[in-house]
Amino acid sequence: MSRKFREWQPDGGWLFPPSPRDWLPEDHLVYFLLDVTAQIDLSPIVDDYGGENGGQPPFHPRMMLVLLLYAYSAGVFSSRKIMQRSVTDAAFRIIVGDDIPDFRRIAEFRARHLKHLQALFLDVLVLCRGAGLLKVGRLSLDGTKIKANASRKKAMSYDRMGPEAERLQQEVDALLARADGAFTADTGYFSEENMNALDSNRRIDDVFIAPGRQKHNDKEPNSPKGRPPKYLTAKQKMARRNRTKKGRTEYARRKVIIEPVFGQIKAGLGFRNFLLRGLEKMQGEWKLVCLTHNLLKLFRSSALAAG
Repeated sequence: MSRKFREWQPDGGWLFPPSPRDWLPEDHLVYFLLDVTAQIDLSPIVDDYGGENGGQPPFHPRMMLVLLLYAYSAGVFSSRKIMQRSVTDAAFRIIVGDDIPDFRRIAEFRARHLKHLQALFLDVLVLCRGAGLLKVGRLSLDGTKIKANASRKKAMSYDRMGPEAERLQQEVDALLARADGAFTADTGYFSEENMNALDSNRRIDDVFIAPGRQKHNDKEPNSPKGRPPKYLTAKQKMARRNRTKKGRTEYARRKVIIEPVFGQIKAGLGFRNFLLRGLEKMQGEWKLVCLTHNLLKLFRSSALAAG
């Protein structure tokens, strides 16, 4: 007796539900993004078209923004692939309808409005705070490597690296000064300059920075007791502070605060190289990636609360 299979009629006629809201489950991410972007102030993007009167009307800014946010959350970053998915994917079709934007319009919108993403990023942070996902106090720094679409002729020379390092040092000092709670960072942020900045801000007791790398097989040293000797160097003082009970507790929090973020962005979303060229555009694209990351956090939190 032959095995019975489910009926399949690829040429059979059938109709989608008349409302796009019925195409996918009501708790789908695309509906969430449509609802969230309705709460965000898009006037900077809309006003950017104020002086344009001729030619074909541009695509609606909210539609294009939702398209980019959903595409990035689905790991689709190329404007050509976004256009292709807008033809074949039901979730993308819910966003664009029958008026599918050309990949050139998608790329143009992204490059043109990267400068407005900072305000949108802050709006989403406000929503996250309202949902109980954001609490100011503990600050953690970490870094990762992501390939850039850079020209070798534009690569940073040794002459430029000095001033750039000074600028980064100033940013780190500013972060240290604004942190209200404990501050943690990996070994890449340890330097005598940072230690001096902490001393000047009287924040040294709340900061835990790894002064060196520890191998996974190395035995964990015992917690120190008593007052630290006066002859210790800044590096030895930090290593000693990290071994205290408070230091171990605070530094362990990095595993759930900052370290998972890069894993979720690079392994989860699949974002491993920038598509746009130039430092300013690259920074804007990174804001777009982080904006998407925060929206996914908010979406999953809302789903858990509803469930």
